[in-house]
Amino acid sequence: MAVLVAGLAALGFGYWAEASQSAAAATDVVSMAEVAPEDMQGALATVDGNPTQLERFKDPKACNARLAWVVVMRDRGQPAGRLRLQSGNYLSPVFELAEAPVRIALPFPAPYTSGRGTISVMVTTSDAIVALTPPWRVPAQGGAQARQVTWTPDASCPGNNT
Repeated sequence: MAVLVAGLAALGFGYWAEASQSAAAATDVVSMAEVAPEDMQGALATVDGNPTQLERFKDPKACNARLAWVVVMRDRGQPAGRLRLQSGNYLSPVFELAEAPVRIALPFPAPYTSGRGTISVMVTTSDAIVALTPPWRVPAQGGAQARQVTWTPDASCPGNNT
């Protein structure tokens, strides 16, 4: 049953990504979603760093240390592969690209209150989908590919530019 549910989720995600791709072609800017405080423990399990470094993300009122979610998976019909992301100065661990979506957390790529920055796919060995809003299809390649991203900072953060 779990395999069936995972397969249907992956299929639905793939169709959603394909349908949304035309919107991504119209603009180079996509949005990132913030990790909710109740999801922080799971999010931190996907972030590289020592426990002291990761502790700064646990304070929900710390406007300068917030995490965003991205979902990655390999494109339909593609062989297994790997992907690594860069967000600002942060370089993620290498993630295996699977048919089922995998949710990972990244620090925002620029000061949180700016509401905009750039993330890059540093390496992907298989065609991949990085689910932002709208999704970003990234072909297998050896060099970095960048995408402008936006987010909506919490209104309570000082210096909010949005």
